[in-house]
Amino acid sequence: MLVVTDLAGNSEVLTDINGVEVNEEVNGDFSISFTSFFTERNAHSYPLAQEEATVELEGHEYRIKKMDEIRNRKTVHARHIFFDLIDNQIYTINGGTKTVDEFFTIALEGTSWTFENVDVMGSKLIPNFGEDNTLSLIRLICQVFECEVKIDPNRHLKIYKEIGEDNDEQFRYKHNIKTLKKSVDTSKLATVIKGYGGDGLEVTYTSPNVSIYGERHAEPVRDERFTLAESLLERCKQELIDVPEVSIELEVTQLGFNAGLGDKVWTIYEPMNIEFQQRILARKWFPFTNRRPVVTLSNKKKTFSDLLTETRIEINENKKQTRSKFEQTNERINMEVEAIGGEFQSVRSQLEIQAGQISSKVEQRDYNGNTITSLITQDAYSISFLAQQLNLQGLVTFTNLETPGQTVIDGGNLKTNSVAAEKFYGNIFNVGNGVTSTNLKLTTSDSDVHQIISNQAMGFLIASSGSMRLRSNSGNGIYTSGGPFVMESGMRVDGGVADFNVHVDANSLNAGSITLGGLNVATQNWVANLIPSDPVSWYNTYNIRRGGAGIKFLYGSSTVQARNYWDDAYGTFEGLAYSNVSRREEKKHIELFNKYALPLIIDTPVYSYLYNSDLDSEPKRVGLIYDEAPMEIMQFSGGIDVYSMASLMWKAIQELYYELNLIKGAA
Repeated sequence: MLVVTDLAGNSEVLTDINGVEVNEEVNGDFSISFTSFFTERNAHSYPLAQEEATVELEGHEYRIKKMDEIRNRKTVHARHIFFDLIDNQIYTINGGTKTVDEFFTIALEGTSWTFENVDVMGSKLIPNFGEDNTLSLIRLICQVFECEVKIDPNRHLKIYKEIGEDNDEQFRYKHNIKTLKKSVDTSKLATVIKGYGGDGLEVTYTSPNVSIYGERHAEPVRDERFTLAESLLERCKQELIDVPEVSIELEVTQLGFNAGLGDKVWTIYEPMNIEFQQRILARKWFPFTNRRPVVTLSNKKKTFSDLLTETRIEINENKKQTRSKFEQTNERINMEVEAIGGEFQSVRSQLEIQAGQISSKVEQRDYNGNTITSLITQDAYSISFLAQQLNLQGLVTFTNLETPGQTVIDGGNLKTNSVAAEKFYGNIFNVGNGVTSTNLKLTTSDSDVHQIISNQAMGFLIASSGSMRLRSNSGNGIYTSGGPFVMESGMRVDGGVADFNVHVDANSLNAGSITLGGLNVATQNWVANLIPSDPVSWYNTYNIRRGGAGIKFLYGSSTVQARNYWDDAYGTFEGLAYSNVSRREEKKHIELFNKYALPLIIDTPVYSYLYNSDLDSEPKRVGLIYDEAPMEIMQFSGGIDVYSMASLMWKAIQELYYELNLIKGAA
């Protein structure tokens, strides 16, 4: 019985119909077509068959999408209302590592559809899942999990790893089969395929059909996720098309057994003396008639997703005893990796990102149930550490946003603006480190004496590479008790009078005036050389030279050069890393670089050479010639901008990636 329901909800049974045909495909079309005639018996229901009305047959509902009306006859084509799910939009993102049930629950939210997972196991990663219509999301799930959906009556879906049964049935072409339509395609036929995995893994699979067709090489499989030869070989077998792709349309009764959608059938194809397995990928039946159903058999390969392989491969890969999980919503992103076995019962790492907070945790549990955890939590105001031990390597800097300055821990050295403590222990205390107005303050709450005491035989040393001042309050002095005040390199007093009440022993004494016993003994000009004898030279530039190298500051320029000591050749800068300033706020006139990078790179030759200052015995260098380099990486000073050069190569990689995707799409 065919029931039609219009948009107003009026329902009637359609009579006087002809040519009813239902077509169903695996993960494809599901539709009905028929012709309705306007007759006296059909006058009450004929007008209801209009665009967007629904037609119900055996619990399945179809929506009329195409209709041709000629006089008193309508030819109707309606697709299953499953495809109406394209109009249901999921506005949130809920990606990550989930089961097929979890993804279908999200995709069907807000609909009247139910689902049942028959045999699809495991979890898969789908990033950014959501913000699309339900039909597109279901197709994405089927692609990722390599599963198939069977549409059942009453708006119910069944999810299979593969629809249909494998009953080991067979037919022989032109023996027990009368073919209605046949199609054979050998354009993709190959017999040899190579696979390249991670850690240099390489495998080769040769089909037994090489004896029939000869050695024909397919495109290799390249996937670094595979580290086991057995798994990669299985993937290669699945990718290889080593038999002709044959599609045969025939009546069901000619098979000699029941044929359901997705069922597998062995086919003996004698024109090429081969035997292969086909599936029933489409089924067409004709209600209200005695006409036999027609099925389409085909052995075409399924298309693999970039993320997945077959279940049997995943089982082998799971021997690594490592599980990873990724969850993504509009509010947070959570990533987790867990390893099982080994020295500990389990080790787990977790990273969670929220709008206002980032948390990372590493946890390990031994076989006695003991758990050790370290946790780092960061928000806009603070970073919190929870760990049994905190190891900091390299240069560590603390900057306080409330008090100007910073504290730096560099190996065994502590550099800071101020330190408050009851006691200090150490070999060396450095105060200042190049800043101005540095003070070492000793403070108590009473009028007690502040003391700096040394118990070493060599005594106590205060040294300064520049000037050093000792100052006391007005009316007080600076005293030495129990020993003389000795200055080995001389004494100078600026802006005041030096009054020596003790013996003065010096190689030279320079002063504006010298008075002995109240009498003016000598007057001379003050002589002081502020530039050290080791060359720090001013020409049109400023050079600092030490050892065999120098640093040259170009006059009137922001350029700093590494030179040799004699300033007749360039030198070398060495360090752990070089960082280009690249923050957006440091730049202007920002726009996308739309030139093609590959031609710039391809057209620029690369040379090996020696600099004029290099020895002939030294290894040759490799690089570009400034005069032949693209203008985009030139420095007007005569050098090449390495950061621009790296960015140009970055752009070229993007272009190669785009072209690779075009090739994949074409394939």
